[in-house]
Amino acid sequence: MKLSLSEHHGDKSVSKPKSRQLSAVDSKLSKKMKLSAQTLFLHTSSGLEDEVVAMSSLSRELVFLILQFLDEEKFKETVHKLEQESGFFFNMKYFEDEVHNGNWDEVEKYLSGFTKVDDNRYSMKIFFEIRKQKYLEALDKRDRSKGVEILVKDLKVFASFNEELFKEITQLLTLENFRENEQLSKYGDTKSARAIMLVELKKLIEANPLFRDKLQFPNLKNSRLRTLINQSLNWQHQLCKNPRPNPDIKTLFVDHSCGQPNGARAPSPANNPLLGSVPKPGSFPPLGAHGVGFFVQLTCYLCLTT
Repeated sequence: MKLSLSEHHGDKSVSKPKSRQLSAVDSKLSKKMKLSAQTLFLHTSSGLEDEVVAMSSLSRELVFLILQFLDEEKFKETVHKLEQESGFFFNMKYFEDEVHNGNWDEVEKYLSGFTKVDDNRYSMKIFFEIRKQKYLEALDKRDRSKGVEILVKDLKVFASFNEELFKEITQLLTLENFRENEQLSKYGDTKSARAIMLVELKKLIEANPLFRDKLQFPNLKNSRLRTLINQSLNWQHQLCKNPRPNPDIKTLFVDHSCGQPNGARAPSPANNPLLGSVPKPGSFPPLGAHGVGFFVQLTCYLCLTT
C-alpha cells in the first residue's frame, strides 16, 4: 500500500522534530565526551610533564653529587669534562686558570659546553676577545704565519658582523709592532693583557643569560654521595629479619642479600639507628658480604622519605 502525499507529509512532520531532538542529544553527549577526553588528556599530560621535570631535576642533582665526589677523589680532568659535557656548572676558577695559562684550545672547548659563538651578543664578544688575544700574542712573538692562521681560521667568522673591525685587525699584520696602532698603544706584556681581558670576560659571562644559574655550585655537605650510599645500605639491611648492628657489606655491584628470609619492613633511614655508622667525610664504613644497586636503592629511599 502506497503512502499518500498527506500521510507522507504527516509522517515527515512528526518524525523530523524527533530526529532533531536525537541530534541535539547526540551533540551534547559528543561535546561532553570531548570535554572529558580533553580534561583527561590535560591531567595526564600535566602529570607526565611534572614527572619528567622531577626526573630531570633529580638527574641534574645527581650530576652535582658525582662532580663533588670526583673533586674529592682528585679526578680533576674528569670533573671539568663532566662540567663541560653536562653544561650544569661553569667552573669560573678553572676557566680563569686556563686563560691565565693561555690554553686557548681548552678555553674554547670548555666554553663550547655552555655556549656557541653566535648564540647571542655576549657569547660573540666572549669568543672575539679570546681569539683577539690569541692573535695579538702570536704577533707579539713575531710569529706572522701563526697570526695569519688565527686570522683566517678563528677571526674571519666575525667579518660578517663587523667588516671594518676585521679589516683593521688584518692591517695589524703590516705593522712591525702592533702597538703602533693607537688603540693598542697601551698593550703591556702577555700576563697583564690576559688579566685585563679576564676581567672583561667575567663581566660578559655573568651578564650572559645562558650562564644563569650555572655559576654557583650547590651548597652540599661533604661526601654527600657517600652519605646517600650508606643510608641506602643501612635501609636495605634493615629489611632483613635479623639485622646486625655492623653488617659486613663488600660490594655495591649487586643488591644486598641477608642470607635468610626478610622480615617486616624496617624504619626509613631517617629513623634508622644504624645511621650512627655513617662514616665521616671521606671514608666508608666496612662494606660486607653483599651489596646494593645504588641507583635503585636511592630511588626507593627518596620515595620513602617524601
